[in-house]
Amino acid sequence: MELKSATCPNCGGNLELDPSNERGICPFCKCEILVADAIQKFKGVVEGIATNKSKLTRATQMLQNNDYDGAIKTFRALLDTDPENHEAWWGLFNCDVAVAEYYLNKDGVSESSVNKYKSDLREAIEQRGKWAVDYAPADKKSEYESGLNNVRNKIETTVAPKKGFCYIATAVYGSYDASEVLTLRRYRDEVLSTFLFGRLFIDSYYYVSPPLAKFLKNANRTNIFVRSILDKMVRKLNARFENDASS
Repeated sequence: MELKSATCPNCGGNLELDPSNERGICPFCKCEILVADAIQKFKGVVEGIATNKSKLTRATQMLQNNDYDGAIKTFRALLDTDPENHEAWWGLFNCDVAVAEYYLNKDGVSESSVNKYKSDLREAIEQRGKWAVDYAPADKKSEYESGLNNVRNKIETTVAPKKGFCYIATAVYGSYDASEVLTLRRYRDEVLSTFLFGRLFIDSYYYVSPPLAKFLKNANRTNIFVRSILDKMVRKLNARFENDASS
């Protein structure tokens, strides 16, 4: 007698049944079941698992290739048939984070863009991230919690640039914490901000610089020219600060 794997249509319990029998009793819920139906139910579950696995793989590939719309649609389609799939919820969470970072880089680092970035990350944690942790097995919960903590750290450490010499310099040097940008910020804080004309210049610059910075991110030749000018300014400022420190 060869037993077949089956699934109880009533409670979902895993069974081993004799296909030559028409009926049987589920040992878990004690209900009478049709053997053929239970065997077919098992096949459907197995096929569903295989389908879900392929959807997860495809959605993950889309996310890695920056196809955020495709990844989101595929993860959502999986959740339509398996709403407690923790991997799909985690995939959507990672999509939220990737999209938030994409728009932060695209729009430029400003107070409004940073605030939106942080808001989007908090929403991702409280929604998709929470569902992923809630539905995850014990061995996955700690992994997901670690990922959530990394994003929480991004929320805490990502800051908007202060006014003046930040937008364009950051675009040119590629980082808000570049040594050249630090020098220019020091000049702003220690020199320009100490007299009226300097403060007026800072305020005016703050309003006109964001679109220029956005342009410079995609204008390589202009970027090189602006950087050459800023490099000269930075060298003079560093020399000035060194002289002030030694005197």
